[in-house]
Amino acid sequence: MNRIVIIRMVRKERANKMKEYFFAIVLLFGSLGANAQKNAQWSTQKANAWYERQDWLVGANFVPSTSINQLEMWQKETFDLPTIDRELAWAEDIGMNAMRVYLHDLVWKADAKGFKERGTHSDVGFVQRARQQRL
Repeated sequence: MNRIVIIRMVRKERANKMKEYFFAIVLLFGSLGANAQKNAQWSTQKANAWYERQDWLVGANFVPSTSINQLEMWQKETFDLPTIDRELAWAEDIGMNAMRVYLHDLVWKADAKGFKERGTHSDVGFVQRARQQRL
């Protein structure tokens, strides 16, 4: 498949698959949990105090050099954790502390179980090892 076909597929599927996409994000990166639901809204003072403790976010949208797009990043055949680890370490070395990683619904549609496994292991692996925030 060439890039134009993939882009068209993405646009067509996106409108129909937002619920699945949202579910994948929640499943991969966790939910708010029961405690967060009890205290769903912070006071203005608490929110401002939290914000003051945060570092300035410096980062980028991340796709490893071995992938041409977010589909290849997560597909079984092209998922490359050593490259992801290495490149996120490079980003951290130059001062980046936040990376945006796209979770694509077409990968979820084609291989939900594998996508969850790669996402879960990757989340524990490259985000925690690189000590970067998820966006």
